[in-house]
Amino acid sequence: MKSIKFFACAAAITLGTAVFAQDRETAQEQAQQQPNSQAEQQVELSEEEARLQEVTCRTEPVLGSRTRVTRVCMTRAEWNRLAQETRRGQDQVMRNANKNQACSFGGGC
Repeated sequence: MKSIKFFACAAAITLGTAVFAQDRETAQEQAQQQPNSQAEQQVELSEEEARLQEVTCRTEPVLGSRTRVTRVCMTRAEWNRLAQETRRGQDQVMRNANKNQACSFGGGC
């Protein structure tokens, strides 16, 4: 009876060690693969950051003139921020305009 318990314990320890070794090998493989993917992500990010830092110029018409134009130069990040702020401002104007129309037609404000 003692020998059966001994063999059962020995088998459990052996199997547990084998499973632990496989888990450790798998973890090491994943750790080796992870820096590569992180390095690739950093390269992609640095390429994107470099692209956002490129300066681009646009010609824009001068308000009140049919022929005059000005040349405006900004980085792509600045152009993106300007477009986002413009969109946000347009949305706010439209929301406020809709509120005022509902109040003037309905009279219930």
